[in-house]
Amino acid sequence: MPGHPPALLRWALRNVARFAAVWLLLGTVIVFIASVGGERPHLPRSLGQVVAVPFAIAAVLIVSTITAAVALLLLSPVLLVWLSVYLLALWWLERLIRRHARVVAIGLSPLSLIVVRPGDRQVAYASIGVAVVYGCVVRLPRRVPRQPLEA
Repeated sequence: MPGHPPALLRWALRNVARFAAVWLLLGTVIVFIASVGGERPHLPRSLGQVVAVPFAIAAVLIVSTITAAVALLLLSPVLLVWLSVYLLALWWLERLIRRHARVVAIGLSPLSLIVVRPGDRQVAYASIGVAVVYGCVVRLPRRVPRQPLEA
């Protein structure tokens, strides 16, 4: 149909949106856990402290989400290259291996470290976690039967 992007492009754009959602969700959780750290929380001692707890949690979540979004923006050139290669590999492998496509998607996902190569061990573990979760939720390509041409 004129005006509509091809099915492959729609599929790729939807998966890029899924990746951004997974990145923001897991990035927020990881930054939140890292910011809270291994410290033992102190019990509130006054009514003011009790009232401030939800606001403090909300503030940390907002800062964590902003941090994850900035990391996504800073790494987006590298991540887009990895994501495009990953999605093209899934699209190509779908034609060969249909039965085990999800296993292949999860298995290929941690290969992002070949492209990213983080220096920090925690960043490496976080990126592996994001990649594996994304491999679990990526929408696999579906083969659409071709319509016969009408004469």
